[in-house]
Amino acid sequence: LKSAVPANFWSYCIWNYDGYKQVPMAQRFYKGAVEAKKEPDVDPFMAHAHTALMSVAAGVRAAGTTETKSVIAAMEKVEFDSIFGTLRYRTEDHQLLINPGYIHVEPQEAAPGFKITEFLSVRWQDLIEPASPGVAFKES
Repeated sequence: LKSAVPANFWSYCIWNYDGYKQVPMAQRFYKGAVEAKKEPDVDPFMAHAHTALMSVAAGVRAAGTTETKSVIAAMEKVEFDSIFGTLRYRTEDHQLLINPGYIHVEPQEAAPGFKITEFLSVRWQDLIEPASPGVAFKES
């Protein structure tokens, strides 16, 4: 859409540096990503990959092995540092307990044709449904 972005446009964006620059790991991640890419915009999908790696690494450390069942059992109990702060998985269904993020985007004439004007993080407790293991999914 670039400069044709409509007024008051919000979009899901799990991670944006401005929302997490107080987190030490986010500072290191951002610096490294900018140095590697040679540009200030960090793709938020890199945050997903980083989080996956950090969670598995924490599971392996806690389990003391790379054996799959042991790592899964450890990951059900361990909290781990991430570029979002401390995270953990819910034991009942392995849902990552993470605050979803949203960005407010406005048009601008300069490249890339839009700018992020606000990042909003919503508490996972307000959005993620309770665990319901063993209950069949019902479409609404």
